[in-house]
Amino acid sequence: IKAVAGSDMAGFFIDSPAGKLPLEYFEDGAMMNAAFRMNKESWGKANDWVLDIMGASADEATKADIAKIKALSVKSCNTLGDSGAFSAKATGGTPSFSGKMAFAIKDEAGFRQLMKESAELAKSGSFKRLYSAFGMKADFTLKPEAAEYAGVKIDQAKLTMEGMGNEQTDKMIKAMYGDGFDYRFAVVKGLCLGTFGDNSEAGIKAMIDDAKAGKPKTISAETKSALSLLPG
Repeated sequence: IKAVAGSDMAGFFIDSPAGKLPLEYFEDGAMMNAAFRMNKESWGKANDWVLDIMGASADEATKADIAKIKALSVKSCNTLGDSGAFSAKATGGTPSFSGKMAFAIKDEAGFRQLMKESAELAKSGSFKRLYSAFGMKADFTLKPEAAEYAGVKIDQAKLTMEGMGNEQTDKMIKAMYGDGFDYRFAVVKGLCLGTFGDNSEAGIKAMIDDAKAGKPKTISAETKSALSLLPG
């Protein structure tokens, strides 16, 4: 992702040569591939702004939740690097899409602690109350270090979306998320690797294998074709 100079988006993304971004995570046939280098300070401010809007009419308990989530966001900025990539594919089933992602990690110990604190916040019902304040029947659960593969700890997460009380909208949400949207996360060699959707378990193991083996950073054919169309 490269922002137009002088645009609002330019405050969120830092210009970076394509060769410096993790484009090897792009896949042919994806409905979306994206790589970026972000301005973490701007993203933090935008995140706070969104949370403030969501909590504008919330009760005191939810406002307290928002304060805790904001604190976690600050810790997140301190533990993450500034670059990342993701690739998403339509599945034709339920859930309706799946994919993978990779983000630079600056402080692995801090990231592991962040996951544990996020799990405690989820367990207390904070995310569920926040979603409810926004009119959504949803919840997010997180189990840090729930499994291990090839000596690497794997975190498990799940987003469940029941709907918003509108029949047509709820049918669409059910088609997209089914009984829940699964995530897997693992940290290998300074990268947080992640998978989501119906292939999350097998997908994270494949990503761990590639990262540990030092798989050559090859770029897919469609990505090369797309890059050839860009100026400069």
